[in-house]
Amino acid sequence: MEDKMDKILHILLVFLFSLTIISCGSDDGGSSASTDNTSSSSTTTDTTAPTVSSISPIDSQRWISISDNISVTFSEAMDTTSVTTNTSNTSCSGSFQVSSDNFSSCVKMSSSISSSNSDKTFILDPYEDLSLGTTYKIKVTTEVKDSAGNSLGSQYQTGNGFKTLVGIILVGYNGAIYRSTNNGLSFDSVNSPTSIGLHAVKFGNGNIVAVGQQGTIVRSTDSGSSFHNVTSSTSNKLNGITFGNNTFVAVGQSASIVRSTDNGSTWDNVTSPHNQNFSTVAFGNSTFVAVSGSGKIIKSTDNGSSWDNATSPTSNYLHGVTFGNNTFVAVGDNGT
Repeated sequence: MEDKMDKILHILLVFLFSLTIISCGSDDGGSSASTDNTSSSSTTTDTTAPTVSSISPIDSQRWISISDNISVTFSEAMDTTSVTTNTSNTSCSGSFQVSSDNFSSCVKMSSSISSSNSDKTFILDPYEDLSLGTTYKIKVTTEVKDSAGNSLGSQYQTGNGFKTLVGIILVGYNGAIYRSTNNGLSFDSVNSPTSIGLHAVKFGNGNIVAVGQQGTIVRSTDSGSSFHNVTSSTSNKLNGITFGNNTFVAVGQSASIVRSTDNGSTWDNVTSPHNQNFSTVAFGNSTFVAVSGSGKIIKSTDNGSSWDNATSPTSNYLHGVTFGNNTFVAVGDNGT
C-alpha cells in the first residue's frame, strides 16, 4: 500500500513540475513572440524614388562662365557609386552627362564626381573650359539610385540648356582687338588681321564680326580667339553692326548698308532710301532700324533686303539706337 501511495505521489510531483515548466516557458515564449511582432510591425522599407531637386546652371540660364562647374541636387541622399560620369573621352557614358550637341557627344570631365550636402548634391568639373557662346544640356539617367537602392523615377534632361558667355570683345584704333572670358575681370590682346581702325562688333550664330574704317570687316569663328579679314562690298567707313534673323547688317558713311546672310562670310550692298551718314543699327521684333544725321531713321522688315524711311520726331543727329521691351530707343545731339 505504501509503495502504491509513493508511486501516486511521485506522479503528482512530476505532473506539477511539468506544469511549472510549461507555464514558465509559455510566459517567456509569449513575451518573446510579442516583442518580435512589435519589432516587425514597426520596420518600414523606403520605396520612394528620388527626384532631381535642382541643377546649376539652371535651364535657360545665359552668360555662364566657361570655367563654371555643373551640379545636380537630389531630393534625398544618394548612393554615391551610382552617380557617375565620363572622364576618359567625349563619349556619353555615366549617369550624369553634359552635352552641346544633344548627346551625340558629351563633355569630358576632369575627375570623378564630388558630393556634398549629405550626398544630395553632386558636382562635375569639366576637363577643359567650356566653349564660349555655346548651349549645353544636362542629363541625369535612371542609373542613379538613392541610398536605399531606389532608382530615379524617370530620366531627367534640361529642355533648353544653359548658354555660356560669348566673351567680351573690344575693338578700336589700329585694328585693336581685346577679349575677356571671365566676365570682364581681365582682358587679353587678340592678334588682329588688320591695322585699320575698328568701330563696332557683334556676335551671331557662333560668329563674331567687327567693322571699321575703309569698309573693313573681320570675323572670328572660334569665339574670338582669332580673327581673319573678310572681303567687304564697300570701301566706306562702317560705323555700326547688328545681327538678327540669321542676318548681319552693317551701316556707315555715305548711306552705306551692307548685309550678310551666311554668318559674315560674304557681303552685299543694299540701297539706302537717303544719302545721310549712318551712325549705327539695331534689331528687334524682326525689324532692323538704322539712325543717321538730320534725325533720319530707316527700317527694314525683310531681313535688311530693302529699307524705308520712318517718321522721325527730330532733325538732330542721331548717334545710337537700341531695342528692349518691344521698344526702339534712339539718342543724339542736344539731348535727343
